[in-house]
Amino acid sequence: MKFGKISTAVFMAVAAVGITAGTAHGAPAVAIEQPAAALAGVTVSPVDKAITWTVDSGKFEIAADGAAVLLKGADGATVDQVSLRQEIAGLPIAVTPEISQDGRAVKLAASMAPADSVKLHDVAELKDISAYDRFMYQTQKNMPGIIVGGVIGLFFPFLWFVTIPAGMFIGGYVMGGEEFREAVVAYLTGQP
Repeated sequence: MKFGKISTAVFMAVAAVGITAGTAHGAPAVAIEQPAAALAGVTVSPVDKAITWTVDSGKFEIAADGAAVLLKGADGATVDQVSLRQEIAGLPIAVTPEISQDGRAVKLAASMAPADSVKLHDVAELKDISAYDRFMYQTQKNMPGIIVGGVIGLFFPFLWFVTIPAGMFIGGYVMGGEEFREAVVAYLTGQP
């Protein structure tokens, strides 16, 4: 019996070493040169609602269908692109491009109606989320695990004051993971 266990372990170890040694003799990966365009600078203007990009090498072009601005490398291959039509919070946003004569700079200005700007401002406002809010969200999200953990804690009748809360915490942690634990700790320690 002991000989069978040892020979199985030795066979598995030899097989693992043989497999890794066999695959280690592959050819090295060939490095593929990507056509690049070096970004020289980015300027953001909140007043104009515009972003200006400049590059040292490569140039900007409008796509054939007019739906995007393309950044082409020195060899003419497309390196990156930016769509000229977006939707944010259900509001359509069109971007108007202005490409410089040499093609090394592009200014993208958002064109929005004033009413849409107000709606977008309302969406973008920050909400103060307290430890209590996170705790309640995680509790509601992981309620099945908390209930199962509490029921398992009921099986120890003399220690209910410890086992039920511990079971609820463990059940919530098993279901919600680290986010649940962090929310509980933040709430119990009185963090804002």
